[in-house]
Parts: sequence; C-alpha cells; structure tokens
Amino acid sequence: MQLRTFKALRSRDFRYLMLAHVGTGMTLWMDLVVRSWLVWQLTADPFSLGLVSLFQAIPYLICALPAGIIIDRFDKKRVLIVCQAVTLLLHLILGTLVATGAVQLWQVFLTAFLEGTAQAFVQPTRHCLVPLLVKKDEVTAAIALSGGANNTTRIVGPSIAGALVGLVGIAPVYYIMASVFVLVIIATETMRVPAAESCDATPPVLENLREGFSYVRHNPIVLTLLIVSLVPMVFGQPYATLLPVFADKVFSIGASGLGLLTAAPGMGSVVGAVAVASAGNFRRRGWVLLGGAFAFGFFLVMFAVSRWLPVSLALLVAVGLSATSYNAICISLLLSIPPAEFRGRVMSIFMMDRGLVPFGSVLLGAMAAQWSAPLAIAVSGSACALLALIVGFRVPSVRRLE
Repeated sequence: MQLRTFKALRSRDFRYLMLAHVGTGMTLWMDLVVRSWLVWQLTADPFSLGLVSLFQAIPYLICALPAGIIIDRFDKKRVLIVCQAVTLLLHLILGTLVATGAVQLWQVFLTAFLEGTAQAFVQPTRHCLVPLLVKKDEVTAAIALSGGANNTTRIVGPSIAGALVGLVGIAPVYYIMASVFVLVIIATETMRVPAAESCDATPPVLENLREGFSYVRHNPIVLTLLIVSLVPMVFGQPYATLLPVFADKVFSIGASGLGLLTAAPGMGSVVGAVAVASAGNFRRRGWVLLGGAFAFGFFLVMFAVSRWLPVSLALLVAVGLSATSYNAICISLLLSIPPAEFRGRVMSIFMMDRGLVPFGSVLLGAMAAQWSAPLAIAVSGSACALLALIVGFRVPSVRRLE
C-alpha cells in the first residue's frame, strides 16, 4: 500500500516537476559553495562574500511583482523553461570565464544578479504549477514534499560541490551544473500542464499590478498569511548568519562544530516536510500554522539561552522542523484561497521576503554587535512568537482555516 506521505507523487506530471525542482535545488546549493570559493580566491575579502549574497537576493525585491504579472499572463511551463535556460547559459559563461582565466569580480557579481533574477521567476512559478498537477486535497502534501526535497539538496549539494571543486576545479563544476540543467529542462518540457485561467493580458502591466495589490489588501486572510510568512523570514531566519559566533564564542567547537550547527536545522526541515506530507490535507491547518510559527520563535529563544551543545543541536532541529511545517502550510493556503488568475501575483508577493533576508541579517548583526549574538536571536525569536500569538487572538479567521 502506497504511503500517504508520497501520495502526490502518483501524479506523473508532478513527478517531473519534482525532478526539475531537485535538479535546480542541487545546482543552486552547489553554486553557493563554488561561487563563494571563487570570490574568496579572487579577493580574500569577507565583505565581497557578503556582497555575492546581496546581489543574488536583490532581484527578489526588484522582480517579484513583475514576475507575478508574467506568471499570471503567460504559460507557466514556458516561463520555467526560459528561466532554466538562462541559468544554464550563465553557468556555461562563468565556467568558461574561469577556464580561460578571464574571470573578474564584477562578472561574478553580474552573473549572481542574473541568476537571482531567474530564480525570482522560477520559485513562484513552480508553486503555482502545483495546484494544476495534483488533486486539491494533495496540495499541502505536495508543497511539503517540495520543501523536503529542497532541504535535502541543501544538505547534499554543498558537500558534493566541495568535493568536486577539490577534485576537478571550479570551471568543470560549472559545466557539470549546466549539464544538470539540460536534464532539468527536459523534465520540465515533458510535463503536461492543463490549461489554467489567466489574467487579462490586455490591460497595462501597472493595472494588473494594481489589481493584485487590491486583491491582497481587500482579503484580510491572504494579507495576514503574507505577514505571518514575512516576519519570521526577515527577523527569524537570519539567525543562521550568527551561528559562527555560537560555534566560536559560545560552544568553542570550531569549524567542524559549525557544520553540525548548520546541518541540524536542515535535518529538522526534512523531518517537518515528511510529517506535513504524511498528514495530507488535514483539518485545523490554521491552528497548526500559527502553532508552527510560535514554535519557531520559541525554539529560537530556547537555543539562544542554551549553553549545552547536545540540547542546542536538538533545539536547532526543532527550529528547522517548525519553520518548514508552518511554511508548507502557509504556501498551500496561499495557493488554495486566491482565484487561479491571482495566484502568480500572490505568490510573487510571498517570495519578496527572500529579498529582504539580507537586510534582516544586517539588522540581526547590528543587534549582535551592540548587545550579543544570543540576545539578538532571543529578541528575534520573541518577535516571531509574539506575532503568532497576536494573529491567533486578533484574526480568528486565520485560526479557523481548514
């Protein structure tokens, strides 16, 4: 008997979407390692390493809203393929620049920005395809499986990249990533996507944009869900940037210990994704959503005050588990509540928080410099938990979501 956890995978076309997602995720996490190592070789400057992340994040702010309009206006499968082809080309260009010795820092930054731009279109498009490829009662499980796959590639991808760079060098790894994207494009092209409602392509872009904002503004549940996803992402998730401080100053465990601290939330995320997928289209999703958001903040606070490494690792596992759980439920609700013609714009607004994460990292870093890293994480975790409580009491309609 087939496990309910993987029920959504019975859909042939969702399986191809997942294959493309896994291939994309693997190369993106590999690129994070390879590009950072390339920048370090070119500059030996930690500030330049931070700039790479910023260049990849900025497109989420610039392109998120236009991406939503394009996703709602045009064929979603074609949007995915174009963005995948752009990413493939960027890997080939950067690999060739490295192989010929012509690579310069500005080229690394430019390709990072362009790759971030492509991903600003890919991620909301992929989310919007899920309701078209699986049954309505399988959407939550499908989103959870997608999150679990992403966190698995987050663990595996960097390890593979590090090993390959040591064996064959940077340029061949970029050629390998480009080859993976050939398979990603084939998988996407193989998908059969049923026709979906699209917004009217006649009105000007600004009119489509106004319609999207008007829909969100006049739908308090959707607006609240977007806020519940935004605050933890901006004020909570940047905790990862302070983990080196904990490894060095709090636990004195060095670089190898930092690897443990970094891997623990990823393992929790995989567990959370499997748990949500196993539950399927369960009832009281509003309660579980708010409970997960509260738990995320609460476990961050507990991690901040813990001084015993085994307990801290367990708390980080719980942080990853709760974050993935509430995020998967939030995405599934944002895909099921809006009409099909608004999903692209709603999901693009949802994805804007990815572009704000670096600014949250700067804020958390400033707090840590002024006070301490544990106190900064405790404050950010408290803010996330408090938001969940406020929404639970002040917006009962979210609490009652099924």
